[in-house]
Amino acid sequence: MTVLILERDERIGDVWRRRPDSMRLFTPRAMNQLPGLIMVGDQKGYPDKHEVADYLEFYAQHNKLHVLLNKNVYSVEYNDQIYSLKTQDGETFQAKCLVNATGANQKVNVLDISRDISDPRQKSGQKLPL
Repeated sequence: MTVLILERDERIGDVWRRRPDSMRLFTPRAMNQLPGLIMVGDQKGYPDKHEVADYLEFYAQHNKLHVLLNKNVYSVEYNDQIYSLKTQDGETFQAKCLVNATGANQKVNVLDISRDISDPRQKSGQKLPL
């Protein structure tokens, strides 16, 4: 099986690099590593956003994964047992199998009612990816 990863950003892990500066995982390194590659550092410690981003990027290099960068998929169709993916730059990719690994919480969800209360970004001064 040939694997192709379409990454929307300029670098693997950029979605983590855009997280708030104080971001740390709430599970230790030992529970967040992928098969075949240990996450460097105290295995009982909690990695920050930069460690996670760099680890994912290194994992792809270490395993020689075929990754195309700057490929923002905006459309997926399934016809006749084939997936057809379209990217923002006009390319089309076809595959028999598809793993949608967009991740959770890619966009901040601010409820309408909270907009009338206050802007949480003003209180903390924290950089948020809005």
